[in-house]
Amino acid sequence: MKVPTQLLRETIVVSDYEGSGSRGPKFGAQRTISALMQPTSRLVTDTDGNLVTVGIVMIIRPEDGPVAPRSKVVWGSQGYRAASGLFFPDSRRPTHYEAGLVALETS
Repeated sequence: MKVPTQLLRETIVVSDYEGSGSRGPKFGAQRTISALMQPTSRLVTDTDGNLVTVGIVMIIRPEDGPVAPRSKVVWGSQGYRAASGLFFPDSRRPTHYEAGLVALETS
């Protein structure tokens, strides 16, 4: 069973990470999706092997995912970087996608 849409009350903007180019990271076009955003505090190892503190867990429906690690996520006025991404219960038939988000520094 998929995560119910009535639980996905937040609107976020995602720019998917598409790899690294000669001028730095490349991102895809922005897409707007509905999500459940849950504050948390957990340590995870990101795709670069760094230990980071995830401040938000984002849950989205399967048709809106996945959100790859290193992707940019904007929720309200705050920017985040996806540190981890998982699908539940498995990759064949996910019920939802979950991504751990790390807040970006604002200047």
